[in-house]
Amino acid sequence: MRVVSMKIFVVMVTFVLLLSSCEKCPKCWGKVEKNEGEIITDTTLCSNCTILTNENEGYVVNSDLDLWNIYYKNFGNSGVCETYDFDFEKYSLLGMTTIAHCKYKIKREVTINDEEQTYYYDITLKECGNCDEKHYLTNWVMIPKIKSGYKVIFRSSVR
Repeated sequence: MRVVSMKIFVVMVTFVLLLSSCEKCPKCWGKVEKNEGEIITDTTLCSNCTILTNENEGYVVNSDLDLWNIYYKNFGNSGVCETYDFDFEKYSLLGMTTIAHCKYKIKREVTINDEEQTYYYDITLKECGNCDEKHYLTNWVMIPKIKSGYKVIFRSSVR
């Protein structure tokens, strides 16, 4: 009898651990969050590396010079990676690194307030579970060229 109750205990503990793990967290199940507003697509700045910037620091890239300055700030003159070619006559890039501490869903939205001459880039992170993992999310997106005289405000939140 004692062996049977020990087996039941082990099975129950295993079941509870599986349900509470990051991979099995129901808060991350379901539909995938989609970009909204002015965002054309997610992007990255280079082909064979990840350019990580300071957490919660927003970046606006409107030219090849802006792109080079971000690259140089992060990699110096080491030539580690090749940046992509972007058509900065038509598009701008926005980015802000955030950190997720477990599994996550992320929603990105760019809206324009013409009265305030302001673009708002909102990043909402929904963390799922209790993990010690760290995910650096660069959140680079491509949008139509930012209108002349407009500013960009970056906002992030965790739900």
